[in-house]
This record gives sequence, structure tokens and C-alpha cells, in this order.
Amino acid sequence: MTSFTDVPPTRRPEGTGLSRTGNPGAVLPEGEFLRRAVAWLAEQPERDAAVIEEASRRFNLSPLDEQFLLDHFRARK
Repeated sequence: MTSFTDVPPTRRPEGTGLSRTGNPGAVLPEGEFLRRAVAWLAEQPERDAAVIEEASRRFNLSPLDEQFLLDHFRARK
């Protein structure tokens, strides 16, 4: 039987108590993945829908977080 720690970190939902490193002692605060995605997006030359989708995948964002980023960066153009 597969244990929870056998699931790749990118497949774990946020708030499971495990960080992306899989270290149970490294709990990330709520919203940390979104903050990291915003920091990553700030470094990108373009912030179109494709780049935001990439950030969503990289940082395991929820659909609601991804929509927030799309709305936020659309409003800034």
C-alpha cells in the first residue's frame, strides 16, 4: 500500500502538513505557495495567461489562486 509520504510532493495538496521537500517538520504557512508564485512571476518578463498557468503548476496553486493571479495581472495591463 502506498503511504502519503510516497506521493510525489508536487501531487500533494497545500495544507497537508508536508512541504514540497516532503519533510514533515517543514510546515509552510497558509498562502506560502501563492507568495512564492507571485515572487516567481515578478521575475518573469511576461505575465500572460500561459506564464500564470506555469506558476500555478510549479507552485501547486488552487484554481481560485490561479484565477486571482489572472485577474490581478490582467488589471495591471
